[in-house]
Amino acid sequence: MKPSNVFFVLALLTACGVTHNQVIGSYPDGSIAQQIDCRQDHPEKCQQRSQQLCHPFGREPEIMQPLAYNRVRDRWEMVVRCGPLGSPSSAASGAPAGSMVPLPPSPTAGSTTPQ
Repeated sequence: MKPSNVFFVLALLTACGVTHNQVIGSYPDGSIAQQIDCRQDHPEKCQQRSQQLCHPFGREPEIMQPLAYNRVRDRWEMVVRCGPLGSPSSAASGAPAGSMVPLPPSPTAGSTTPQ
């Protein structure tokens, strides 16, 4: 199989996945915000994925943006916050809601900017 065909097949498999997640920011206490999206016919998978992502931290996901349907992308989306093992929730730590530091955008495939 030619490399271009392999790339196309891998891209297609990724696009067809039931769920995707992406870290979108971090908080001063070390916790991270993750955006999760799932296919139109599987909104329950977003909830399951949030549990999987936060399980290693030993705490339940804190929902920052509730599950909502994005008609443009034809996917369900939500944002959850997971913290380091044993860290308190934002309500207990007193971290203000706007204290999240967004991550810088990832460079595009054609970018020549060194990392």
